Amino acid sequence: LFNRLSRKVKSMVFDFDGVTRDYVSTSVTWNKKSFELIDTGGLLVNPEKEDFLSGEVYKLTQDLVEAADVILFVCDGKLGVSLKDKEIAEFLHKSGKNVILAANKSDSSNEFDQNFYQFHSLGFKKIFPISSVHNDGIMELMDEVALGVKSEKTYEEKASCRVAILGKPNVGKSSLLNRILPNRLSLMRT
Repeated sequence: LFNRLSRKVKSMVFDFDGVTRDYVSTSVTWNKKSFELIDTGGLLVNPEKEDFLSGEVYKLTQDLVEAADVILFVCDGKLGVSLKDKEIAEFLHKSGKNVILAANKSDSSNEFDQNFYQFHSLGFKKIFPISSVHNDGIMELMDEVALGVKSEKTYEEKASCRVAILGKPNVGKSSLLNRILPNRLSLMRT
């Protein structure tokens, strides 16, 4: 997701958990609103059950959530809601932040339709089926993000709003950001 939305920065993407440990950020402009977009590491809400590094990723992600104005909570649209997704949802509800749920890897409407009620049970009003790889649903998702951005700054000015992308490991957070890099500027809306 981050790589789908970013103009300049690419996050590493591999098909296994734990690739993104630190955060990556870039400036994005959508519908004449500029904001900082942050790709977080995969979030494990109970990092003490994992390794030391997972605990550090959790602490950093807590700080990023606190600083963000909008949270893009990315789940795996093919697999449906996992226990980790439920833990992250509870964490996000407690944060009181504006959360938009993106069911990534929803490559067909059938996949999302089968899991719709699972995602709805997480308690978020804004749910978007997307496919970062195929660019499905990205424009609608970004229109909603732009509604949550308070800044009206131009791209050249420093963004004063932050949007953080988070979810459990390997749900496609970095893939989505990779899709809006300089070679994908035709997707940008201004």
